[in-house]
Amino acid sequence: MNIKCSWCSSWINDFDQACPNCGGVNENFRRQGTGVPQTIAELKEWAGKHHLPLDQMRTYIGVNYTAPKAFGIYKDETTGNFIVYKNKADDTRAVRYEGPDDGYNHYRDNMYYWYDTTNTWYIYDNDIDAWDSDW
Repeated sequence: MNIKCSWCSSWINDFDQACPNCGGVNENFRRQGTGVPQTIAELKEWAGKHHLPLDQMRTYIGVNYTAPKAFGIYKDETTGNFIVYKNKADDTRAVRYEGPDDGYNHYRDNMYYWYDTTNTWYIYDNDIDAWDSDW
């Protein structure tokens, strides 16, 4: 996608790190980090390396967990699709993604946790732009 350079107003690609015309920094440029898990297996390995207590965090990787207040990703064997879900406190399920790509970014983009001194796990939900302990 083409965007306007905020420095010289030339049209540039949104993936350019700097404007080829004036050298100004592209403020919309997003660096792609390495070491980010791309598959369910890599995500499980990453969580293990970081000693994350996934059960306490109500996060389930590779499991279709149906109880309330859970967040996870699994492969549906009947359709072959990967499903990213969030089970809410009122027993409803929000499917965030369903498709063939197990490296879909929405799971990782929403996987921000915070643990407070009252032993409560909070998840940052990008859809509501807030920290939520009752999800």
